[in-house]
Amino acid sequence: SWGEVYVGGIVGSMLGNIEDCSNAGNVDVLFNDTRYVGGIVGSVYSADSLKNCSNTGNVAARVSKSSAGNAGYVGGIAGNASIPVARCVNTGTVLGQNAKAGGVTGVASHVFLCENSGDVSSDCRAAGGISGELFYHGDSPIIRGCLNKGSVDGAYAGGIVGEGISVLYSVNEGEVKGKCVGGIA
Repeated sequence: SWGEVYVGGIVGSMLGNIEDCSNAGNVDVLFNDTRYVGGIVGSVYSADSLKNCSNTGNVAARVSKSSAGNAGYVGGIAGNASIPVARCVNTGTVLGQNAKAGGVTGVASHVFLCENSGDVSSDCRAAGGISGELFYHGDSPIIRGCLNKGSVDGAYAGGIVGEGISVLYSVNEGEVKGKCVGGIA
């Protein structure tokens, strides 16, 4: 086991703000243990924001079956974002093998005014056009004012979020397929 792994097109793990970044390279990771893969950043926390970033590269996280109970997270912008994500755009495809996947974030607490047009798929539990999963980190989690145009395919698949609550003023225009699906969540 390698322990936790953080991989991003710009930075693996960050404790500060990330603003005005773009990535056009593909990010494709195979690993034995958890965790976080993103087109811009693998994991970001303890900062004010991740904003105005774009990704056009394809992003894939392939977690070995032996650690499937401890799945990874993959997002077009961030694998994990414990800070607000705002005004970010992803156009690359996002693939999670034994990993939850989202067009913008794999897992996040607050996502605002973001857009995804890349296709998102996960053979794990959750896949969402904007975020694979929303989680509590301080305030109640929310996705607000986001747009998804990419297709979403996963066991629990939503046009905006695979698993989560509090989606406001958001639109899904992409096809959603899977075992348990919703146009929004």
